[in-house]
Formats: sequence, structure tokens, C-alpha cells
Amino acid sequence: MRYSLFFAFALIILLLSGCDDKIVDSDHIEEEAIVFVSSNALKDQNSVPNLYSIKLDGSALKQLTFGTDYFSFEPSVGKNGNLILFESGADGNPDIFSISADGSNIVNLTNSLSHDSEPQISDDGSFIIFKRYIYIDGWQQNSQIYKMNMNGTNQINLTNNDLFTHHPKIHPNNSDIYYFAHQNGKFALFRMDINGENQKALIDSSLSPSVYHNSYAISNDGTKIAFLASEMSVEKLDLYTMNYDGSNITRLTDNQEFESSPNFSNDDSQIIYTVSSNYGSADNTAIKIISSSGGSSQTIVEIENASTPIFNKDGDKIIFAASNDDFLDIFMINKDGSDLFNITNSKIDNFSPKIVY
Repeated sequence: MRYSLFFAFALIILLLSGCDDKIVDSDHIEEEAIVFVSSNALKDQNSVPNLYSIKLDGSALKQLTFGTDYFSFEPSVGKNGNLILFESGADGNPDIFSISADGSNIVNLTNSLSHDSEPQISDDGSFIIFKRYIYIDGWQQNSQIYKMNMNGTNQINLTNNDLFTHHPKIHPNNSDIYYFAHQNGKFALFRMDINGENQKALIDSSLSPSVYHNSYAISNDGTKIAFLASEMSVEKLDLYTMNYDGSNITRLTDNQEFESSPNFSNDDSQIIYTVSSNYGSADNTAIKIISSSGGSSQTIVEIENASTPIFNKDGDKIIFAASNDDFLDIFMINKDGSDLFNITNSKIDNFSPKIVY
């Protein structure tokens, strides 16, 4: 059912919370800002997630959404950095909303009777893609990838199949769309044209490696895709790359860790990702970096509950969520592992950072 979202959200919080290590702040001055999700849902059942923004030096904290009985989370920011998309239940059903980076101009874009999520803005700012759950007689049948104009008009089902499709991403050329699909335990990463034609599985679970995770990244120049897979089980995931058309699959890591959240550096020469010693565990997590062509990885920081690392605009710092005592905070660290700084430093859970300008 559509309200399985709330259980999924609660699970995410449970997986990401809990720690005994105290991080000591250091001075850091930045003008760049992030949008993130803040919630005390794990400690207070009446709390709901909302969006906030803050500068990277920890100043200018601003609440952007003000839900008290509905959620607002899963922010996505376009290349220009001043328009934020997010999922919210403000109007009853989970819809895709847009908001300016300064908190103005909140608009319900999808306004549907379904459950809409995972919004992405094309690099040229001309269209939006998102996932929509399909219901028949109140029961969830599958999920499909939709495309719409920036103002929410002309909503089109691109995938239009009986698969569960999810985690869509737009190629930097604004002409290709990628997405994961699964059915009956089989996974595949697909590519299709902007109009939904020429859908093709680039990798699927009938090939080796055979187990895939839905976390992947497209390089900024559009030539490579970083993804996670295993020849054993989802409890052990390694980092791979392939060309944008599915050719030249290359294994970058080979260990007994669970790896997640890959992201390319701004010049595409490196990939950052998180590792955990055990699947689903917050213990012994770290953020690592590796050349996008392979080689030895380097540990940037070891910290519990490390998740969703991203590069700042200049590419010399990494921003991520991690534990601070019993809470999650947003941290920043230099790419060489120096100068760890707690940006949010609050007694509430903060996660899912995205860069805004």
C-alpha cells in the first residue's frame, strides 16, 4: 500500500542512527550552502521530517518546509543550484513539490492520487523525471518512471511496463534516462530515450556479476556509470564502472565490505563511496575514495553511520551524514581527510545533504 513509505522512512532512520563518538568541531568558513532533511522521528513519534538549508560554515540555518502532520524529504537539486525538488505529503498523498533555495515559491507539481517520489531535474532545466507507484483498486501493482515539464504539466509514463522501476537518473546529455527495474527477485539497470523508447537492460541479474544494488552514479561528462554489484549476495557489494552504453564493465574493488553511495568527483577522476563491515550495520563505516580507473582505495574518514557523501562545488571537500553521539549530523571534511567539521551540530537527526548555491 502507498503508506508503506512511512515504514520505509522509519527503517532508513533506524539504519542510520546511533553512535557514542563525539566529534570535535573546527573552524571553517564557506559561502556555499546545502539543503538537508531534519527530523526527530526516532526519538519523538510526533516529529516529522522537514527541509532546512545551512551554509557550510554552520551559519544561516533556515527552515524551508513547516509540516507538523506530514513529511517533506528526499531533496533533489538541479545544476543551477537554486531550485529544489522534494517529496511531501502536504496535500494528502505523497507528491513532488518544488521550492526555491530561499524557501519561497512552494508548488505541488504532481498533485496526483498516487505516490510520487525520487524526483530528478535535467541538467538543462527543461524537464523533471520521477517515480510513481501504480495502484489498482487501492493495491500497489508496480512503479513507473514519469516525465513532466518543470511546471508539472504533461506528465507522461515513460516506462509503461509491469516492472517495479525506480531510482531514475538523467544523463548529462539530457537525452538518455537510466533506471533500475526488478521483478520476481531479478534486477536490471536500464537505459531509454527521453521519450521512453529503446528501453534496454545494460546489466541484469542473469549475467556476472549477478546481484545489484540500486545505488549508482553517472559521471559528469556522461561517459561512465559507477554501480554496485556482487557475485555472491547483497551482503557483499563491490564497486564497478562501465561505459554509458553498458560496455567495458570494470571491477574497482574486491573485498568483504558492503559498499554504497558512489559519487564521481567534479572532474570524474575519482569516486567516493561508503563502506560498512556488515550489511545493514552502522558499525565500522567509513568513506573511501578511489581512482575511477581503478587502483588502491584510500580511507578519508572512519565514522559511524557514514552515508550519502557528495563533493562541494569546488570539489575539494566532501559533505556527508554521520553519527554524532545519539544523533545524525551533516559533516564536511577535506578530500585528503583533514579538518573534519560538524556543520549542523544539533540534537536532532540531519541527513540527505544536497548542494545549493
